Amino acid sequence: MDEDHILIKEFNDGNIESFNKLIKKYLNSTYNFFLKITGEIMGSEDLTNDVFFILFKKLNKFRYEPKFSTYFYRIKLNKANSWITRDKWKKLLHLDQIKDPLISKVRIEKEYVKIELRRQINKLSKKQR
Repeated sequence: MDEDHILIKEFNDGNIESFNKLIKKYLNSTYNFFLKITGEIMGSEDLTNDVFFILFKKLNKFRYEPKFSTYFYRIKLNKANSWITRDKWKKLLHLDQIKDPLISKVRIEKEYVKIELRRQINKLSKKQR
């Protein structure tokens, strides 16, 4: 059994210090993982805390078959995917803020004037047209 599996076994047997050792071992890599994704210090800290909280709750279900690093990476990846689908949209521009090079206000106004002009001309008698 590798070192991580031993720490997990000890934690599941009630030794909280073993969990602290896992945190110390994986804290920096987890924080950097989220920092690359979010680009935010506070967001990365929050996601890192969330991942270790999830790990704390679910570590009793660890089956010791996969490497712990693979299991832990999957938790981080799931959390990152949740963040992207839930929070990243907030950084996107609203559709009304995007400038479309093909449609400008001037062009729309010109089209509106043409349509309105035709409508008014059609109201005139044939002789006045």
